Amino acid sequence: MENNTFQGCKSLNGKLKLGKNLQTIGDLAFYACGSLTGDLIIPDSVTVVGYQAFQSCISLNGKLKLGKGLQEIGDYAFYGCSGLTGNLIIPDGVTEVGSMAFYSCSGLTGDLIIPDSVISIGGSTFQGCKSLNGKLELGKNLQTIGGAAFIGSNLKGDVVVPETVTSIGWACFNRMCIFKQFEIFK
Repeated sequence: MENNTFQGCKSLNGKLKLGKNLQTIGDLAFYACGSLTGDLIIPDSVTVVGYQAFQSCISLNGKLKLGKGLQEIGDYAFYGCSGLTGNLIIPDGVTEVGSMAFYSCSGLTGDLIIPDSVISIGGSTFQGCKSLNGKLELGKNLQTIGGAAFIGSNLKGDVVVPETVTSIGWACFNRMCIFKQFEIFK
């Protein structure tokens, strides 16, 4: 799907069904399509969810399921999709989770497990995801964690920052979580 395909289509309403052969959801593809409802299921065939692809789709009010073939989640991809619910599962194979990708997705719940394939988490990626209330597990190949990445989540448990991490941004874990144990470079 090309960039800007349905950008700003305010009258595009109802449930969104994406084809099983779709490979890319381009930048701004569904940006500000505020009347889309229901679950958001990204097919296994999709490798990239682009920059601002679903930003401001505020009426999406079902579960978010990311396909197994996903490799990259662009900056602001799901920004402000506060109605999306359920556990957020980042598929193994994703290498980059862009800045503010899930910013203010306050309906997502449960654990946040970053798979070993992820090498970069952008700034403010999970900021304001206040219903993420389970454990936080960081993959063993993670290299960078952007500033404010987890501000405002309610993750808890032990956190081990792997030795592969070379950069942790400002206020990364500020106002977040109740950790029993926090280790850097175990």
